[in-house]
Amino acid sequence: MIKFFLHFIFSIWLLILLIGCDNKVQKLPEGHEATSQTAPDSFSRAFIWTPELGGLGATVSQPYQVWIQRLQGDKQETLIMESDKTTGLKLTWVGQNVLEICYERAQITHFRNFFVVAEQNSPRIYKVEIVLRKVDKLSDC
Repeated sequence: MIKFFLHFIFSIWLLILLIGCDNKVQKLPEGHEATSQTAPDSFSRAFIWTPELGGLGATVSQPYQVWIQRLQGDKQETLIMESDKTTGLKLTWVGQNVLEICYERAQITHFRNFFVVAEQNSPRIYKVEIVLRKVDKLSDC
């Protein structure tokens, strides 16, 4: 009975682990870049992307996305944040590896607080911490 129980717990734990590890490749949807900021070390850049609405018109608010793109190697892009009903959005590098996303108002539907790239054949691991900051006015950023 205990062996069955431990096997059951292990199976549940493994299932949770596999569901939690989302390694699907993200693709930039149709749309356009609103603004971008290159990191102080020039290794990556963050940009605000406005996806096309696909003819949905005035009944849907414009979603906004924040992506980070590696500027070397494969130029990998990673979705960092997605929001809807957003007023004011600004990107600022506040340190060598810290990106601050300021916003006045937003319904954030996706957020990732880090960006990590391990270079092949190199011990270097490139990390960026992403910080969200809600402000009354974007000029406060």
